[in-house]
Amino acid sequence: MGGARRCTDCLTAPVMKCGRCTATRCARHALDVGVRCDSCERDWQDWSRFVAPGGRVVLHDARADRPGGRGLPGPTAVVARRLREPGTAGWEIVAEADRTVAAQRTA
Repeated sequence: MGGARRCTDCLTAPVMKCGRCTATRCARHALDVGVRCDSCERDWQDWSRFVAPGGRVVLHDARADRPGGRGLPGPTAVVARRLREPGTAGWEIVAEADRTVAAQRTA
């Protein structure tokens, strides 16, 4: 991250932008799919607890790691870590398409 903060290309020739924090990255500093963005992870930690059991969330730009999916690294990593990994309890993916994932709180 330190190199990206001082890189002029990240500001002038970005190839990616985080949906949450609006940070831009050039090709050399772009996050790989599955690498978490701290701001996206913080959003999940701060807000997911307010969803009541049976309630749903919709995450946009969260399917870059799926066949035919699109998205950004930060939201895709949050879905991968919080909803797809074995042993993640309390949430279930109920629908997904293109770049969007819908999940329901189960506990």
